[in-house]
Amino acid sequence: MDTTNSLLLQIPSSYTQPKLKSMPLREQPAFRVTQNANACNLTELMAAVIGGAKQIEIAQDLMTHFNNDIRRLFQAHPAELAKVKGINQATAVRIKAALNLGLRLNIPNEERPTINSPADAAALVQYEMVRHEANSTTVLQ
Repeated sequence: MDTTNSLLLQIPSSYTQPKLKSMPLREQPAFRVTQNANACNLTELMAAVIGGAKQIEIAQDLMTHFNNDIRRLFQAHPAELAKVKGINQATAVRIKAALNLGLRLNIPNEERPTINSPADAAALVQYEMVRHEANSTTVLQ
């Protein structure tokens, strides 16, 4: 055996198999979302958005980076999302788009809603105000 081959045999492999590869199909994020998205946790939903072989590890790292706080994740700029290992600019944009689609479910369908009372006005801005309150609370702490 020559020296080169013996050196190669001594180098430990740093490759670890993606979690997705070792999971049964019924436990994989895409399958779980297909069966019942409401039963999925945030990491599973995020893994389905991220996609790819290491989607679970990347989703876990992303959620850890934002302390499992979906609001912080929503407020983050795509550049901040891209700081997490495994998330490139395109994936960051996809995450932002998915979160904003979810937010729009709470917006009335009409182009110009009719405001007949203070309660109508409050209903229109309540989701936006929650985001601002969260930001001001974070700043004050």
